[in-house]
Amino acid sequence: TTSLVRVDQQRTYAADAGIEFGIQQLRTNSDFCPNEGMTKTLTLPTAVNGSSVQVTCNNKQGFLDGRTLNGYAVVTTSTGSNSLKASQGGTSTLTGDLFITGGTSISGGSDVSALANKGYSPDHCATPPATAPPGIHVAEWHCEAHQSPKDAYSLPLTKPGTPAPFATVGTCRVFYPGTYDATTPIQLDPTHVNYLVSGVYYLVNQSISLGNDGVLIGGAPSAASAPAIGDTPESDVAKNHADQIAPCLSAPGAAQSADPTRDRGVELIMGGTSQITVGNHNTIELYTRSPKSGDTGSAGVSLFGVPNPSPRSDFAKAEASPILSVDSSSNTAELFIHGAVYAPSSPVALTARNHGVARIEAGLVSSTLELASSGSINDGFSVHGPPSKWAFTDRFVVLTAQSTTSSGSIEKAQAVVVMRNDGAQTPSISSWRAVGVP
Repeated sequence: TTSLVRVDQQRTYAADAGIEFGIQQLRTNSDFCPNEGMTKTLTLPTAVNGSSVQVTCNNKQGFLDGRTLNGYAVVTTSTGSNSLKASQGGTSTLTGDLFITGGTSISGGSDVSALANKGYSPDHCATPPATAPPGIHVAEWHCEAHQSPKDAYSLPLTKPGTPAPFATVGTCRVFYPGTYDATTPIQLDPTHVNYLVSGVYYLVNQSISLGNDGVLIGGAPSAASAPAIGDTPESDVAKNHADQIAPCLSAPGAAQSADPTRDRGVELIMGGTSQITVGNHNTIELYTRSPKSGDTGSAGVSLFGVPNPSPRSDFAKAEASPILSVDSSSNTAELFIHGAVYAPSSPVALTARNHGVARIEAGLVSSTLELASSGSINDGFSVHGPPSKWAFTDRFVVLTAQSTTSSGSIEKAQAVVVMRNDGAQTPSISSWRAVGVP
């Protein structure tokens, strides 16, 4: 009996050694499950207690090098004739590459300028040479089915729970992360300041709209956010926002994270008929989401429209049309989104008139994009491609190790490991257990 126990312990030790080897590989081997959805199996170079050992990784979420839109400012996924539409005679500035899946409609003397970058579309294929559609100005236009980054981001591993009730501090209404639906609707104050504490919000059939002078600020700025807007009048607006939310931070649980690189900003997940409308004398500003260690969700995203069909049964597909809009009748609507807008199955419609501003700082993916930029404003509308990398994208990896003796006896161990993308790739073990062998 003693010898049988000893042999069993040796096999278990060998399987555990496989898990330890797997963790080491996650830290040092950039080819071992670097990106979401990848699997790979490695064999330990030497036997352990006479057993051969293999370890398999399965990356459930996260990216070793961060995940962005790879320099794209705009990606549209619709194959229809108005995949990209622009009107009202102004210039829409897109800093980054374009990928327009369908047709374009540029009217009223409008210009869409992608500053010193490339445009791709399988729809405009006059050869030779391929030329950009009228009204679109790019350094290069490519007529090809170029790989677009339409699957750049993913849903959290678990649906957000029930949020804490909102708090009121003076004229500031403070909301907390969680799922907002018919049971727990998000009740914004239409004419005062609303502050979303940093975190992930899942909105189901919710309308985000404000009255005159209404303000909505999502989360705290982080090191992953786009640089602060520094030109007039936007710099004044940004300073004003900081002053407005200062009282909000005294609400319970509303204090900003002490780490400027972690647990900052918001990710709004839009399901069902949820939509955001920016109206007259409204201001909405959403800061880039930088998750805390061990948190799920997509770093670098501010607005996430659930794709159709939904990849998960616990998240409803986004059905609003459009999912994000700036009211075309509004002269002083202000929209600042510091992270990416990712809504591959949903339309987006943006307008900037007179003193209005509509700026997206880290790229946009939508089914269609309608731009209306008045000729009376200067750079009121712009979309910027994201930085080359969003830092701090943790990986959630399942490791399964199997040890096999010379006689064919098998032992398995499994661990769920969170790899913090902090340079050192610090591991955190969520679970570690023996796995039964049939």
